[in-house]
Amino acid sequence: MISKRHERIARFVTETPIFEPLFGTVPPAYRQPYPTAEQLASDLLADSEFDALRLGTWLRSPDGELIAEAVALAIDPAFLPEYDLAVEALRLAAAMKYEGARPKRQLAAFGLAILIFAVGAASPSARPAAA
Repeated sequence: MISKRHERIARFVTETPIFEPLFGTVPPAYRQPYPTAEQLASDLLADSEFDALRLGTWLRSPDGELIAEAVALAIDPAFLPEYDLAVEALRLAAAMKYEGARPKRQLAAFGLAILIFAVGAASPSARPAAA
C-alpha cells in the first residue's frame, strides 16, 4: 500500500538536485561516474528538505523497506544501479541521522531515570511509617 509518506519520499527523490545525476539524459558512455552512496548521504544530511522527511529521528530508526518502496516510485528498479544507489544513500543518511541523535536518547533516558527516582523518593508510600 502506498502511503503519503511513500509519496513524499518519492517526490523528494525526483525533485532534489542531489539525485539529479541518477536521472541524467546523457547516454551512459558519456556520463560522469555516479557519486558514492556516502557522498550522496553526506549531501542529504546537509539538506533541510531531507531533514523534513524525518527518516532518522532521535526516537525512530530508519525504515529500510519504506525507503526502498518509495524510491521504486521515483526510479524504476529495472535501473538497478541508480535504484540501489538512491536507496543506499537514503538509508545511510537516515542511519547517520539516527546515530547522531544518540546523545539525545541517552540524555532523555537519564532525565527519565532522575524523574522516576525523584517521584519515588517524594511519594508518601516510599517513606517508612511513623511508629
